[in-house]
Amino acid sequence: MTNEKWQEVRALLESKFIIEEHGEEDLNPGRVEFYVFTGPYGKMKLERITKPKRLDQAGEKEYSTDEEVSFMKGYRWNEDVAAWSNLDLADLLK
Repeated sequence: MTNEKWQEVRALLESKFIIEEHGEEDLNPGRVEFYVFTGPYGKMKLERITKPKRLDQAGEKEYSTDEEVSFMKGYRWNEDVAAWSNLDLADLLK
């Protein structure tokens, strides 16, 4: 996911939904930016995960120092189990 596309998604979220929480967390390696908001399925969470590109060298975990990969994940709050459940993003970002 490009930075430009993520900016479009952020603008869409901020214009269409009530944002309850926005933040960033460090991953090892990488980082995640997230939004928690009230959407068409109730309480929802959208994450953009950015990590260094993985370079598989002889079965060892090695990461690029100059290339990154980025992708989104969506969740909805499941009251029955008090936990986040995966959500198909195609329905959310129409």
